[in-house]
Amino acid sequence: MFRIEGAEFFYDNTHTGGFKEVSFSIKPGQVLCILGPNGCGKTTLLKCLAGIFKLQKGRLWLNDSEVKTLKDGNLARAIGYVPQLHQPAFPFSVLDAVLVGRAPHLGFLESPKKKDYEIAETAIEALGITHLAQRPYTEISGGERQLVVFARVMTQQPSLLLLDEPTSHLDFGNQIRVLRLVEELAAAGLPVIMTSHFPDHAFLVGSKVAIMKKGEFLAFGPPDEVITDQNLETIYGSKVKVMEVNGQTGYRACVPVKSDLDCICSKKSLLDKLYSPLPQQP
Repeated sequence: MFRIEGAEFFYDNTHTGGFKEVSFSIKPGQVLCILGPNGCGKTTLLKCLAGIFKLQKGRLWLNDSEVKTLKDGNLARAIGYVPQLHQPAFPFSVLDAVLVGRAPHLGFLESPKKKDYEIAETAIEALGITHLAQRPYTEISGGERQLVVFARVMTQQPSLLLLDEPTSHLDFGNQIRVLRLVEELAAAGLPVIMTSHFPDHAFLVGSKVAIMKKGEFLAFGPPDEVITDQNLETIYGSKVKVMEVNGQTGYRACVPVKSDLDCICSKKSLLDKLYSPLPQQP
């Protein structure tokens, strides 16, 4: 189980760009999906959970241990973190980049063994990127790099998985592949916390959902109770309709309301002015 109580972090004294009074818990096999607009504190929260930033207030527990009491090696093995986008510095092969996930399990100056390679190759196969295994990591697309980072954190075999908008750079097919993997990892007993800009994804894989705005949780609970028309309008400022798909109960999706899209047309005069032909130079 993972538990957080009274957590707070801000970058400066203005109390912007962070979060406050965040408390929740998730059990093994549950997926918490955190929804919210840009700048609401989602990524900062995940970085604090991953140990990249230190909480200014609050406490974290993973299973029966308080996270701050874990040694660096144990923490690196316990928590896996996938950032929004990773910029590679060296032209490692994809296989070698994924194999880095085994580092927390190796001793000082210890080389990966056959078992470590097998684990890395299994993760690569699970993500459907076997054809990239020998390609330089620096020469593949941003979406492919995201899949490589996901494979690397799977190779780490953590006790808690943190995913920061894991599908944001992926095409539709790879989005579905990653969501299916999240579902399968949770089914195997791994607790997962992920941020997203896609409420539909919370319906697909989420056990719990948190609605976040200006650094605070406005709602927390099962997807069907939290993802409502009113809550989505509150955090995104646009009218959205939560609908049953093809009348199938339990299969829901979020679509924008056309009357809200019509507001764009009210800006037509401003757009015409912005894109009107420039005066010809003599």
